[in-house]
Amino acid sequence: MRRFHESGVTAQPPSWKPELKVQLPGRTIRPGLMGMNKNQPGPQSHLFTVRLWVEALGDGQTEWRGQVQHVVSKEKQYFRDWPSLLAFLRAKLQELEGGHG
Repeated sequence: MRRFHESGVTAQPPSWKPELKVQLPGRTIRPGLMGMNKNQPGPQSHLFTVRLWVEALGDGQTEWRGQVQHVVSKEKQYFRDWPSLLAFLRAKLQELEGGHG
């Protein structure tokens, strides 16, 4: 695993573990906690892939871009900012959960 810094790339894995929380009406989904206790039924899980890259804009300027894809349906969306990524995840999770939560 690699960690990226503005000054370059290091080969050391990060010492922190990021947590993604997605707010749906009436509940919070924390994917890292799903299925932790095998004796209790947990929420259904959903698999997404997120791809990030740096796009050259010209004149030495760059911008981070990304793509998120729901693995099962293959539905994907491109984004340039985190709110767009989260909006896609919220909408897809609401659709998959039947609009309730």
